[in-house]
Amino acid sequence: QLLGGFGITQDITGRKESEQRIEKSLLRFELLAWTAEDLLHSREPQKIVDKLCTRVMELLDCQVFFNFLADVPAGHLRLNAWGGITIEEARRIERLDYGVAVCGCVARDAARIVAERIPTPPDLRTELVKSYGIKAYACHPLTGVDGKVIGTLSFGTRNRDTFSTDDLTLMKAVADQVAAAIMRMQNEHELLDSKEALRKINEELEETVRLRTAELEETVATLKNEIVTRKKIQTQLHQLSRVFMDAADPIIIEDLSGTVVEMNREAELSYGYRREELIGSPITTLFIPERYDQAAKLRERCRAGEEIRDWEGVRKSKPGRIIPSLLTAFPLKDESDKVALVVTICKDISIRKQMEEKLMESQLRMKQLSRKSLNALEADRQAVARELHDSIGGSLAAIKFRLEELAELSPRDTAGEATSLGTLISHVLDTIKETRRISANLRPLMLDDLGLLATIDWYTRQFRQRIGDMRFIRQIDVQEHEIPEEFKIVFYRVMQEAVNNAVKHSQADTVTIRLKKDDANFELEVKDNACGFDSSEVFSRRERFSGFGLKSMQERAEICGGALDIHTQPGDGTCVRVTLPIGAALKGQFRCTLD
Repeated sequence: QLLGGFGITQDITGRKESEQRIEKSLLRFELLAWTAEDLLHSREPQKIVDKLCTRVMELLDCQVFFNFLADVPAGHLRLNAWGGITIEEARRIERLDYGVAVCGCVARDAARIVAERIPTPPDLRTELVKSYGIKAYACHPLTGVDGKVIGTLSFGTRNRDTFSTDDLTLMKAVADQVAAAIMRMQNEHELLDSKEALRKINEELEETVRLRTAELEETVATLKNEIVTRKKIQTQLHQLSRVFMDAADPIIIEDLSGTVVEMNREAELSYGYRREELIGSPITTLFIPERYDQAAKLRERCRAGEEIRDWEGVRKSKPGRIIPSLLTAFPLKDESDKVALVVTICKDISIRKQMEEKLMESQLRMKQLSRKSLNALEADRQAVARELHDSIGGSLAAIKFRLEELAELSPRDTAGEATSLGTLISHVLDTIKETRRISANLRPLMLDDLGLLATIDWYTRQFRQRIGDMRFIRQIDVQEHEIPEEFKIVFYRVMQEAVNNAVKHSQADTVTIRLKKDDANFELEVKDNACGFDSSEVFSRRERFSGFGLKSMQERAEICGGALDIHTQPGDGTCVRVTLPIGAALKGQFRCTLD
């Protein structure tokens, strides 16, 4: 049983237009072929000329034609044949001087004149044909074999303002054939008594016809090639249409006013609109109100000829779902190279956005974990430092005092025993100093008791005592109470590592320490005058200096919301700069406090 049916409809407008042009070209070819043969064999070519011009008028939708012949001895043109005007009007232009009206100018200059849109621009040459109501007028010179003008042939239309290229080509071919016929008539009259001259004229005419026939054959071949080319273009257009409709991403085409003119199937599926619903609607149908201005700006940029790629926006589906999209927009130009349409390709990046959010959450958790690790590390260092300072240091001090008492209570000991006891006291004293140094390196208790500025002074004094020729320049432009507690350990660790590196690795003799703040940031800068180093090479190494390292300085600054910059090059010293935003401390972005 018949369950239904289907049909396929294909737009063949282009093919029909091509068939119509081919049909017109064949008609023109048949006309020229017919006239060529009749003009060659007719005893009365003048009748053929009249008949030919009448058929040309019908074919080209012309209402007027004029055929003037040159009267060289009299110095003017003589009207030979006409159509579309009355006899009285023809008598008024029976004689036409060279340089007068369009035909007189063509005869004088031996060049074709095509006058279009005659009623609009003022032109003295077209006043005569304008009086006949003609809107478009084309006049061709009739030239003989020696190139001299023997007359003119012109056609005019009252129905349209312009001629097509094919129209002018046909007029040119007809003019050449009429010229050949006129030359034949003149030659027959002039050389009637000379058979040899007549034979030469016939040969020339045959050659002319052969050449014209060859030109027509070339025209037909060109038309055939054009048909093949158009078929290829139609195939390519069909293929591109398939690509457009079956593309995996939504594609929307809008005009310069922001109205949707075309969309592919993926756009229907993604946005939930049928073609008949969205085509003809404003593009803002797919936007949330907050994005209307951005849509207008995007269209203006494309109107200016700009191509926009990887622009992040959002689209709104018919059910109301907001779709994050990665847009590519570019203009489409018409045949006059003007922007006519805007194409937008939208890639749904909802999954990518979700992954980015998860990645940001993961990074935030990693930063929180890193901050907790730093807090734990500093807490351990503080605990160990206090144990070394308070417990072990106190015990060693007690041992030293007891040994000194024993040394005072034993004056009668031998010299060897006194020397041994003094050596033991000296070793205990060195151990106390080393314990204090280790405790200070782990975490100076002064940082918690007196603050960062006092710790910087103490730290530089310690270095000057150990290295006599080291010079420190301190430029402190902040007060102790202005520095957030959570910033102090960061600044101290960066200063500690930078100074250690300057002393151990760069052979510096002057180190400048600057601490300042502005409205947005605190900034610590440690600069030496040594030989410098290749920062890229150092950062590529795995080992770290002093157990902290340049990489650790950078990681600590980034974890705390700041940035570490190192400016150095061999032979030009090193500048280490750490910047911490004030807002991070105010908002509680990180904590380095110790429990």
